Amino acid sequence: MDIKYGLFEVLKNPEAALTPTERELADYVLMNPQYVLSMTIQELATHNNTSPSAVTRLCKKLDIADYRSFKIYLSQSLERQRIRDKRSLIESSPYGQFYQDIQNSLEETLDIVDQDNISAVNKLIHESEVVYVYGNGFSKEVADDIFKKWNVVGKSFVVIPDRDTGVIAVSNSKKKGIFIGLSNSGNSNDVTRVMDGAIRNGLPTVAITNYKASEMSQKADYTLYNGKGTKLPKFVSYSIYAQIFLIDVLYLDYVETYGPKEYKFKGLPTDTTFKK
Repeated sequence: MDIKYGLFEVLKNPEAALTPTERELADYVLMNPQYVLSMTIQELATHNNTSPSAVTRLCKKLDIADYRSFKIYLSQSLERQRIRDKRSLIESSPYGQFYQDIQNSLEETLDIVDQDNISAVNKLIHESEVVYVYGNGFSKEVADDIFKKWNVVGKSFVVIPDRDTGVIAVSNSKKKGIFIGLSNSGNSNDVTRVMDGAIRNGLPTVAITNYKASEMSQKADYTLYNGKGTKLPKFVSYSIYAQIFLIDVLYLDYVETYGPKEYKFKGLPTDTTFKK
């Protein structure tokens, strides 16, 4: 059997013309692959009461150049096995489809990210004295997440608790600010009402939603789209994962653009002095 099928498959092949010593070595590798990965050729030979030359002969028998190459093939086979085990776990788990749908939602969000809009929204955030954020339902959790992230970098964010408070706040704001509204459907009456108040007061507006033809996306100055999210039993929604991921993308771009130059998506450095 060709080594391209994987080292485990070759070692298991009953038609392989291995000597008894080589078969013992093969079985030992199959039983202890992770352990063998850290062994020298001498250690593998000693554990099997044989010599390094016997290990080398096994490699040659399998059309593998040397023991170093043997361990590379072993590492590749372990990774294939890990992926197969993960796929099997997902398929057999009652939550497997839930996990897969979340992953699909995140991938779709990444596919539709508009970098120009991301940059434009972050420029507005950076130049604003205050940023009003409002989302209801599951999007309320995302609004809280936005506040926590930008609070780290010293930006003034206000999470609006309800529609009426929000309308009053954005309608009477005297500071240079913007309004960010979150709604997966883009048609939340409460969020739209607050956005209308911001528009009347001349505040730039940003919609974060899934639907391009929604009322919010048509009214907002900028729209950031997240992947689709359908509701699950007990009202769990995929959309919250997609929205939080989109906010992470927005935040990373903000810190990369307006934060310390040495910051490259590896976590905030000790010096968190940001550009003014």
